[in-house]
Amino acid sequence: MNIYETKKLMEEGVKDIFYENTISSFNKAFGKGAEWVELDVQITEDMTPIVFHDFFILENDQKLPIHRMYVQDFNDFFKIDRPEDDLPTTFDKLILRKEKDLGLNIEIKYIPKKYIDLYKLYDVIPVDKYVDRIIEVLKNYNGKLMFSSFEKNVLLYSRLRLPNSKILLIIEKDPECPTYLEDSIKFCSKASLDGLVMDCESAELLLNTPDLMPLKKNLKFYVYGDDVSKKEPAKRFLDNGIDGIITDDIDAVISLN
Repeated sequence: MNIYETKKLMEEGVKDIFYENTISSFNKAFGKGAEWVELDVQITEDMTPIVFHDFFILENDQKLPIHRMYVQDFNDFFKIDRPEDDLPTTFDKLILRKEKDLGLNIEIKYIPKKYIDLYKLYDVIPVDKYVDRIIEVLKNYNGKLMFSSFEKNVLLYSRLRLPNSKILLIIEKDPECPTYLEDSIKFCSKASLDGLVMDCESAELLLNTPDLMPLKKNLKFYVYGDDVSKKEPAKRFLDNGIDGIITDDIDAVISLN
């Protein structure tokens, strides 16, 4: 299988060289053969989309929610003696400075209800305004795009706003719900999503449950997790019907070529 097929994705750049979710890490991944990268996008209090994974920044032993920070405060937090492209950045700046032909798998990071309740974060930005602001940054962008999220409301609204884009539900194993995988597949079909991004344990369950096979029709399946950075598990997933892998080890992906 050719390394340049979209069946192989590269997640969050090259972590052993650069911080994840940075312009340098993404461009380095492209230079090593990645055609797509996954990036995490969320929004600050002043409605600026930034590329950053965690929902909180730890400052003086206090968890500061990203959605309560202004973008200038966010930028100031990462002012260290490194080139600008090696540091966390805003979404619009990344789009301008990434490699032109690099596809973007945009994970829309929306703070989950468990954190809202736990930390009493009842001032979160409404889903529609949140998604619309991210889409606004992309209005003049003509490159390759797909979207993903753990949050179903984000995906439902994204499908309404982006009827022609590839949109994926991200899941992880849920020990408390025996039917979580079947439920997720059915949700994708009913919501006209394009497929699932799942952890390795969920992918194993999918491959070992024949009853789920009829539900797979017209959906794409991608796998993330430590095992897909290893050649044998990754190859087995791809050889058995998984459409792609998401990994931060680009060399492991290249070795499958």
